[in-house]
Amino acid sequence: MEKYSGWTNYETWLVRLWITESEAVQENVINLCKKKFEYKCLKADALKQMIEEYCCSSQASLQEDLMSSALSKVNWKEICESYN
Repeated sequence: MEKYSGWTNYETWLVRLWITESEAVQENVINLCKKKFEYKCLKADALKQMIEEYCCSSQASLQEDLMSSALSKVNWKEICESYN
């Protein structure tokens, strides 16, 4: 996998950038990433779910399929770790 601007990939970099563009979203992400979870993967799963709720709808469409595909490539653990 090729790195992008120091991040795992373009998708991870883009989600992290998008998070920093919204003060409210970033505050929610920071609070989530600072919480104690039994396993790091649970924190990453919670972050993925939070971001999906911000940007995805439940209606099937080409746009939703492309969004899901891109989000599946994000390194959620790396984003969480960037806030610790």
